[in-house]
This record gives sequence, structure tokens and C-alpha cells, in this order.
Amino acid sequence: MSLFKRSAVTLVFQLGGQAASVLVGVVLARLLGPAGKGITAYAMVGLSLVTMFFNGQNEAIAYQFGRRRLSLGAVHRAMLHIFFWSAPICMIGMIALALLNPSQIALLAAAAALPFALYAQFATQFFMVIGRPLIANIQSLATTVLYALVVTPLLLWGHAGTTVALVVWVCSIAAGAVYSAVNLQPYLTGAKPVVRDRYRTDDDDTEEEPELSLEHHVVLREQFVFMSKAGFSSFASYLNLRIDVFIVSAVLGPAELGLYTLAIATGELMWKIAQAITWSALGRIASETPERSAEMVAKVTRNIFALQFVFGVVTFICAPPLIVFVYGQAFAETATALRYLLPGLIAYTMEGAIGYFFSVQKGKPTFRLMVQSASIVICAAVTLATIHRFSIVGAAVATSVSYLCVVIIMTVLFTRSTHVSVWELYILQRSDFERYGRLLSGMKKSLYALVS
Repeated sequence: MSLFKRSAVTLVFQLGGQAASVLVGVVLARLLGPAGKGITAYAMVGLSLVTMFFNGQNEAIAYQFGRRRLSLGAVHRAMLHIFFWSAPICMIGMIALALLNPSQIALLAAAAALPFALYAQFATQFFMVIGRPLIANIQSLATTVLYALVVTPLLLWGHAGTTVALVVWVCSIAAGAVYSAVNLQPYLTGAKPVVRDRYRTDDDDTEEEPELSLEHHVVLREQFVFMSKAGFSSFASYLNLRIDVFIVSAVLGPAELGLYTLAIATGELMWKIAQAITWSALGRIASETPERSAEMVAKVTRNIFALQFVFGVVTFICAPPLIVFVYGQAFAETATALRYLLPGLIAYTMEGAIGYFFSVQKGKPTFRLMVQSASIVICAAVTLATIHRFSIVGAAVATSVSYLCVVIIMTVLFTRSTHVSVWELYILQRSDFERYGRLLSGMKKSLYALVS
């Protein structure tokens, strides 16, 4: 399947999942009230904070299985080894925190969901590298839709409460993990062939590299070390995205925080298509040769940049008046902050493919950690220097500056290490226009056949 088709399919699944999440969120808010909605939301946030660190193991799996060419069984066995001791430790910590502090009681549900969420997350990396993103898409969408389909009638007609909603949430995540395990099993047993995702043409005579054989303790140690480095990098990336929110909350209070988070949420909607394209390309970035992987990163990056630039212009013109129209004049400051956020939001979508290239293809997960850590410091410093005078606009400027710094640093290092020019990385090439031309031609023919 072509990258465009994969991206389109992934986007459809992601939008479907988001729609289901929004609908069930409305039901929870209306029937359980602010307290019930808050408890369920806190459980989800608690789970995401832990799984965010274990994104590092996702990259370790992709590095060993895709780049290093270790066998699926060897990497999966090491993953299970780490999983079976790390998941209980995290669960015990979450349960202890919940029992010692009543305000954290929602973490009991997060602890119950954690092992299932982690296994499904790890399995996704295997599906990406073997070119089966559809399985991961179905798992993600099915988990959300199952939760919505079961919990909605229980709340509407069964008069269920928060506890039932959390139990259904845990069960839906467990069902998703079972689906992933069932679909991964044929590849582990050899019932289905394991072919790493690469771009192949009819005249492509490039032979598949032989798999590397290492003892289990060597694979395990390598995966654990890589996971630890990449995990802190993932956590730093998350903190870089939200350090401004924490500062706004502490300095300006809840009212300004509400205005600012609305600006961020509105702007980050532009990332959906970019995330779908990047996610669809991860398998090839991990398993291709370094040269082809760099070409794939450049192809993904310049097409995302073109799309994000167009979306940014439209958002700059249309979003602010729409915000004021929908939310009222009291939210005019949100509209202003959004415009200052846009340069950084447009640029930061480039970080995904380039950062993944350095972590998985180059095997340098600490690179991302250093860049993101520096960005956190820049964002915090500029926010603190400007927020008292310019309020949330100062925080928006700080965020844009820090995001731009990340992308500039990554661009310089990527172009130097791959010899891909900045022009190739950010400007659409003739081949891209030809591809879009073929796409439009195909759409016209399909439309004509439908009308005829």
C-alpha cells in the first residue's frame, strides 16, 4: 500500500476514534457531572503519563527489529521479559499512591489498565515494522468505539456510575490488547511470513539483509538500555509540549489557563494529518537502508510542511473570528494567542519523522533528549520573562520560539548527517507534484465513472 493510502486510512481511523472519544466525553460529563468526568479523565491522564515513558521501548523494538534485523521472536521475548517486571512495579506504585491519597483513587483503574495498554502499545511497533499499520489502526479504533458503545447505554438507561464507567474502560483496553496478541501470534509462530516494511518496485533487486542472531541476555540488555534513554526522551518531549501550560496555571490562574489551553487545543488540531502521515511511514524509516530512510524522512517532511503551511494560513485567517463567534468576545485573547502559536505549531510537526530517524535509524535516542531538554529550558525561561507583561500571548511566543529552536537544530544535524539538502527536506519536488497529479487524475476518472 502506498504511503498516501496508508496515511489516508490512518487519518480516517484516528478521526473516527477522536469522534467517539468526544461523544463519550459529552455523555460522561452530562450524566456523571464534573466530578465523575474529572475522575475518569484523571485515570486516562495517569495511564498516559506512564505509557509515555514506555514509548522508549517502542523505539527500542523498532530499532532492534527494524534497523538491527534481530528476529521477531528474539525482540518479542526481550520485550516480554522487560514487560513482566516493569508493569507490576508501575502498577504497585500507582496502587500505593491511590490508597495513600484519596484524591488519587482514579489511579486504581489506571493501574488495572496498564498491562493491557502497554502490551497493545508494544505490539503496535511490530505491526508498523512489518507493514501492517491497519491492524494497529483497528485495535486503536475498536478500543475507543467498544468503550463508547458499552458505557453509553449503561449510563443512559442503566443509571451506572463512575465505577462502572472505569470498569468498562479497563475492559475495552484489555479487549484491544487481546486483539493485538491474537494478530501478532501468527507472525511469532511462523504461520505468516515476517517481511520488514520497505518500498519495493518491480525492478528492485535489493536483497533482504539477513537477520542477526544474538543471545537473549544481549538482546535484553540492549533493549533495556535503549528503552531507558528513549523513554526519558519521550517524557522530555511531552514536558516540552506542556511546560508552558504548567507555568500559565501557576502564574496566571485558572481563567487565563482556560483561554490558553483552548488556543493550544485549537492549534494542535492541525497536527492530525501530519501525525497520520508520519505514523504510516515509521516502519519504512526504521527498516530501510540509511539512505532510503533519509529519503523517506525528506519525502514525509516536505509534504507535511506544505500541508501544514496551508492549514496554518487558513487557521490564521479563519480561526480567531470563529473562536470569538463561538465562545464570545471574552475569548478574544485566545484568538490572539493562537496566531502567535502558529509558527511553532507548523514547524514542530517536522520533529516527528526527523526525531524518529535519529532514535531508531541512527540508534541515538539521547539526541532527542538533549534537544528537547534544551527546548524545555528555553520555553520556561521565555515564558517567565514575558508572561507577566504579555499574559498568555507571552507564553504563546515562548512556545513558538522553543518549537522553532528544536526544528532548526534537528534540521541542521539531519542535513549534515545524511547530505539531504534543506531544499529537499522542506520544498516540494517535481516528483511530489507528479504524484499529486496522478492522484487528481485518478480521482477524476473515478468520479467520471461514477457519474457515467
